[in-house]
Amino acid sequence: KRGRMLFEFTPRDSHGKLDYNQKARIGLEANEVGLLCNQLPHHEVEIVRNSSPQYSNSAGAEGGMFEGTVTNDMPQKVIKFSPSDRAAVNVSLDYVSGIDGNTSDLEAGPMEVPMQTGEFEVFASIMRSSLPILAGWSPLIDIAIQASINEAINGGGYDGPPGEGHFF
Repeated sequence: KRGRMLFEFTPRDSHGKLDYNQKARIGLEANEVGLLCNQLPHHEVEIVRNSSPQYSNSAGAEGGMFEGTVTNDMPQKVIKFSPSDRAAVNVSLDYVSGIDGNTSDLEAGPMEVPMQTGEFEVFASIMRSSLPILAGWSPLIDIAIQASINEAINGGGYDGPPGEGHFF
């Protein structure tokens, strides 16, 4: 099963405390995470998501239900990764609407997170190491690891038939 990497932006209120009522999330698919790994920190990357109707779990045991419908005038989520000085990256998330797509729907405008070079390297390392899991490859990796362990336990050699416990 393919996964997503979830980004959550939570602004601070006037007292410096996190305001979870104003948080915004966007999930990136494996191919989008791969794009970020390939393009950053040298090229700008912008990913746009159409809004979806609100999801309500008020239907009880039968499961949740959607409230409303998607229309063309609903805002879009836009996450933008912009290169900065010395391999640093600025990340911003906004909801935009309007014909030109430049009208922010957030009270304080886009939420921005500047990442210094070291912070970006940690972020990039997490993205790269998460790609196999997001792409649904983790069962294959688990099999390969187990085959390597079995090979090491058996003294480094494998005497069984080809294809069993070994990848060629």
